[in-house]
Amino acid sequence: MPTTRSGHGAVYYRGRIVCIGGEGVVVYSQVESYDPRTNTWESHTPMATPRHGVGAAVLGDAIYVAGGGPVVGGSLLTATHEAFTMDTGLPARMGAKAL
Repeated sequence: MPTTRSGHGAVYYRGRIVCIGGEGVVVYSQVESYDPRTNTWESHTPMATPRHGVGAAVLGDAIYVAGGGPVVGGSLLTATHEAFTMDTGLPARMGAKAL
């Protein structure tokens, strides 16, 4: 995984394992995916709001990322929710939209 972290969300989406957010020395907004067919990682458009301890789920053709904390190790939570989808014709890129 390119960004070493804990407290991230992870889902299986379109044949890839997608890791979202998390924390280490700082709170991350990174979105990275692993392709088990090619054994490679790829970075995608980051979340608008860095956070850890998120809930992540696939519904239809989108990844929804809800809640989480914006402070390392803290219990402060946010009501931020974002949705990610693969762009048509550009399967290697993800776009984010805050809900």
